Amino acid sequence: MLPKKPDEKFEMMPTPANIDVPRRMFSCGTSDGRGTYWIECQEFPEWVATRPDRDKLLSLAGRAVIESQGGAVRWEINVRLQDYDGKELSHEHHEGSKKSIYGLTRVFLVRNRFYMIGLSKTTSHDDVEKEAAKFFESFEFTEAEPE
Repeated sequence: MLPKKPDEKFEMMPTPANIDVPRRMFSCGTSDGRGTYWIECQEFPEWVATRPDRDKLLSLAGRAVIESQGGAVRWEINVRLQDYDGKELSHEHHEGSKKSIYGLTRVFLVRNRFYMIGLSKTTSHDDVEKEAAKFFESFEFTEAEPE
């Protein structure tokens, strides 16, 4: 459950496999103005969904996104949402002499779609974990509406 209507962004994202995939991102600020919620979906070719190393793929993909934004993963655990296994990653970002940014992100591979949902704030890890728990509990996968 987001506190307000999110901003939406769409782009074609290059991948290491030399294919561009559609990437949709939704984000909005927290009600206290000290953080950001985000939801991201990337649509990959069907063969990604049948890879035997899905668990490793989730871990690597989640870490790659966090590290590409200057973050460091603190810990990682296995999670499950509906019938889908995923990863939860706690991370921290330092921006020079600015305040640290604390984050909690969950990643899932649902059929051929890679989802990332998360929250980042400038408050504390404990605050992020409490608020993110409510956000994660409100999230569910549904069937796409016909176009």
